[in-house]
Amino acid sequence: MRRVQAYFLCSVALILVGLNAPALAQESWAQKDFRQWTSAEVEKILTNSPWAQTREIGLAGADTLTTVTPSLPNRQAVIMRLRSALPIREALARLRQLNNKYDKMSDKDKKALDEKNQTLLECPPCADSYVVSLSPAEARGKGVPVVLMTMSEAEVKKDVHLMNDAGETRELIHFTPPKSQGDEAIFFFERLNEQGKPLINSSSKRLIVTFDPKIFPSQMALTKFEFEAAKMIVNGQVAF
Repeated sequence: MRRVQAYFLCSVALILVGLNAPALAQESWAQKDFRQWTSAEVEKILTNSPWAQTREIGLAGADTLTTVTPSLPNRQAVIMRLRSALPIREALARLRQLNNKYDKMSDKDKKALDEKNQTLLECPPCADSYVVSLSPAEARGKGVPVVLMTMSEAEVKKDVHLMNDAGETRELIHFTPPKSQGDEAIFFFERLNEQGKPLINSSSKRLIVTFDPKIFPSQMALTKFEFEAAKMIVNGQVAF
């Protein structure tokens, strides 16, 4: 029951809203505390970073799609995010600050917003779960497959998988379905195997999220998202 409550709190927090790896060294946001990130830096982390990929949905019958930038308007696209990664959670917390004009708030209002962000930043389920999400690209309308609104958790467990480059997988343990195509789907996977080892570490090459083709009919390129582990390293460990 406690685990289910933790999933619920984390899902609500996710919806409502110093790095030293060489691959990140040239990123402006990597040199700052997240509370100093600009809106452009937040957008980059949440849409096109080691922990997020934005992809355009092709026309019906097309087998290809294009990775797109946030500046392209009127495109139907989806964003895959590694939501348990601390940089993503910090970006979401900063986005909430920016949307509420945090820097101009009174100390009292800042404290209230800080407390609201606490669950998001701490993410209790992230201690023993990997969390990923699929959402429509902001300001681009629909994107999340309708089928995810009605699929049971048992069906999702069969059709959505998390694995590393060696083919090792983790079981889906919770699913928060989208309420509409404009909402986001959130997937929780076991973090550790029976030996207490995580799925991905600093020696891993890739993290892979796969979907059964029936979830994205005629969109084969959307059935597989790959993230490079080396680019996700923060303070010597993979941030996820």
